[in-house]
Amino acid sequence: MKKVRIYGMNEKDKGNALNEIRLLASVSHENVIEYKESFMDAKNQSLCLVMEFAEQGDILGKINKHFSKGTCFAEYELWSYLI
Repeated sequence: MKKVRIYGMNEKDKGNALNEIRLLASVSHENVIEYKESFMDAKNQSLCLVMEFAEQGDILGKINKHFSKGTCFAEYELWSYLI
């Protein structure tokens, strides 16, 4: 689940958050995490986006892991993500 704190956001940023929901809801592809639903958490003043569970994490997590270890992706890994 992705939480977007909307308290204090300007109208443009709120619109961008809603556009992200629309975009995610309209995309259906095996290489894109599936959008499930969204709801407002009034207590925390956050917009919550429920997404498909990514068992192996996201690409940013993989990048950060390599960065912290001082390693690089193997070429076959890069191609598997890009293709």
